[in-house]
Amino acid sequence: MHAMSEVVVLLSSLLLADLQAGSPETRAGVAVLQEVQAAKADVMYDTAFPDPDDPNLIHLTIFVEDGAEQLALALRGLSGVHASYVKPAADLP
Repeated sequence: MHAMSEVVVLLSSLLLADLQAGSPETRAGVAVLQEVQAAKADVMYDTAFPDPDDPNLIHLTIFVEDGAEQLALALRGLSGVHASYVKPAADLP
């Protein structure tokens, strides 16, 4: 069993609202949800916070056990996603 990785995503506030609705109605929302489900990842909506430079953009964390880099890359290419990356692991004590 691997440790959970965090994929941080910068996405539009409209896309976040569509995802939070539970059943996305936009093509972009469906595409994001498909990638998340394919990766068996968990979207942590309670981690969402606005970008300090642009309130129309939201930072969101997705937890995934395997394939974090692949998920980040796949999300990066989707409409409404402005950036995605794997959060570096904390240094060991």
